[in-house]
Amino acid sequence: SPIKLSAFGDWNASNYSQLKSVMGLGDQNFYLSITDSNQTLLFQAGSSPVNASRVSVVTTPAFYAGKTVLATLQVYP
Repeated sequence: SPIKLSAFGDWNASNYSQLKSVMGLGDQNFYLSITDSNQTLLFQAGSSPVNASRVSVVTTPAFYAGKTVLATLQVYP
């Protein structure tokens, strides 16, 4: 829901370390992005990885604000 995603973004901005811990990532970092069918970025949280060779990525279709979107989560050291 847009409200939950907004709260997630606020938590990311105020306490990234705690958010990572609650997500079970430990000392790993993450970058979450949600894009529409035109690849327009609708939401992002975390920090984008610099070294793409050490990134685990999962992309899944989702439904957000009445649209089909792609949610991509990248996890990296």
